[in-house]
Amino acid sequence: RLSNKEGDIVQNPELWIAPTYGDGVLAGRITSIYGALLPAQSITLTSKETGRVWIIFTYAKKIRWYDAYFRENIAVGDFPAGEYKISTEYKGKTYKSEITISPGTVNYIRFHGEDGFSQQFPDSPDPSEFLD
Repeated sequence: RLSNKEGDIVQNPELWIAPTYGDGVLAGRITSIYGALLPAQSITLTSKETGRVWIIFTYAKKIRWYDAYFRENIAVGDFPAGEYKISTEYKGKTYKSEITISPGTVNYIRFHGEDGFSQQFPDSPDPSEFLD
């Protein structure tokens, strides 16, 4: 936890702890079409190699803080590297895509409502934000 004028900020340590050999970290920002974070949103990942299924959830509504760079609402460490099918339900429709989890790094996804999934790094923050 980091202190600030509002009290404390919770940061997920999964973003900063090196994953085990052959694994990666999956982080992402899952939002509505209007950009609002979707709390407790179910995300399903299926390994294209093994067929193993993981069901993970975005942070609960009471978790208000996220990392200043990643601005994530989902983070899972030690995720096996490989190719995955990813899906979620939004407004009664299933959205699907495919992603790659690379070993030894944070792999970042976005879901933006009806625009669906994309795998890309977060937008670069203003460098002055790190000086606060």
